[in-house]
Amino acid sequence: MKLVLLALLLLAILSGCTKESKPQDDSAAVAKTAPAAASSGTPEPAVAPSAATAAGFPSGASAIQPAGVADLSVDASGLSKAVVVVKTTRGTVKFRLYAKDAPNTVKRFVELVQQKFYNGLTFHRVVPGFIAQVGDHNCKSKSDATSCNGGTGQKLKAEFNSRRHVRGTVAMARTSDPDSADSQFYFTMSVFPHLDNTYTVIGQMSDFGEKTDGKDVLDRLHQGDDIVDMHIE
Repeated sequence: MKLVLLALLLLAILSGCTKESKPQDDSAAVAKTAPAAASSGTPEPAVAPSAATAAGFPSGASAIQPAGVADLSVDASGLSKAVVVVKTTRGTVKFRLYAKDAPNTVKRFVELVQQKFYNGLTFHRVVPGFIAQVGDHNCKSKSDATSCNGGTGQKLKAEFNSRRHVRGTVAMARTSDPDSADSQFYFTMSVFPHLDNTYTVIGQMSDFGEKTDGKDVLDRLHQGDDIVDMHIE
């Protein structure tokens, strides 16, 4: 009888231990490791991509609207009549768009600009003499570029073209997946042929008569600087 009671007592103790060591620890581990997994690509939105909040838009913004009045017709150089104006904390930068070379990407980019998606965003990656990158609403730190690995959650199919990476080129950032570009873009500060035909080039800074394009501003950008306002003229 004593042996039976001892066996029952031992069984109860083992059952209690098993109950304590289950799923909550595992789920906590998953929650901690999920962001690291997301760094290899664009995180999936929590709700339908058409919702403005899921897409990372500023509070109160509606879903993405059509490109509207932006004049995307191009001149002999292949650049649009429309000019993208980027007012930063260091000054103003201007560039035009290769609307025929990357039509789908440019259309989406224009929509994001018109939705004020980029206003207030931080240049989370600036490498002097190389690039200045911006375009993630989900950056957790102005000083840590690794915390900026997101976008709207809607990936763009690559539109690699013959446009070269020269000083003042504007192109879409992406992961190792060619079709992973989203909202992040970058300016190049010099000539980088090794980037050609591997990133979707969407625009180029150039002189606008007596107005300058702001290449000097580009040279002054630092990691942590912000876009104050971005619009299309």
